[in-house]
Amino acid sequence: MKKVSSILLVALMVLGAFASAQAATEVKMTGDALVYGSFMSGRNFTGWNKYGRATEENFEVWERFRLRSDFVASEAVKFRLGIKVEDTWGHGSLTAANPSNSSLSVYLAYLQFKWPDCDVQFTAGLQPVSLPHSALFNSSPVFSDNMAALTISAPIIPDTLSVLTGFGRLVDVDQTYNNNVVGNNSNHEHQADELDAYFLALPITVDGFKATPWA
Repeated sequence: MKKVSSILLVALMVLGAFASAQAATEVKMTGDALVYGSFMSGRNFTGWNKYGRATEENFEVWERFRLRSDFVASEAVKFRLGIKVEDTWGHGSLTAANPSNSSLSVYLAYLQFKWPDCDVQFTAGLQPVSLPHSALFNSSPVFSDNMAALTISAPIIPDTLSVLTGFGRLVDVDQTYNNNVVGNNSNHEHQADELDAYFLALPITVDGFKATPWA
């Protein structure tokens, strides 16, 4: 926790220095903290995991801390950075012996801006993406998570028809360079190591009717 506190202190100092240097930029910070314990005896009726390979802890304490920082240059240009610590007591960052910062991660980092003199909005970066869903569900059963993506939203007919479209990269196994060498043989063909998402939604609202066709 000492190392994590030092990292957060440095981050706050950097944010403070940035805010002083950029007087026109407003910085807003908000967050939440959650600490809870759980006790369960005879989990899976035996105390073993479902594979029967390891016993499970009866008592655990979990902790989650999230900090969200918004840098607002204007109503047209904004940036959000979200970091979190999430782990069990006695492991990772939340331990008295041999602490590490392995559980400190970035879960939001996106730039949001509007095209000049219109309401077309672009959002680029690690952002929350949820496909349209029925009010019966709290979130989309197809996809509702943070995604590294570029999304565009724009009104087509004010208060009647709008468009939301985007592209996201869910997985890129080899990143910049593909591993095309197998044993002593070299394969110069591109490997299909990516999983991408393309989505389009058209929210429609008229008198007595509301729907969101999407693909």
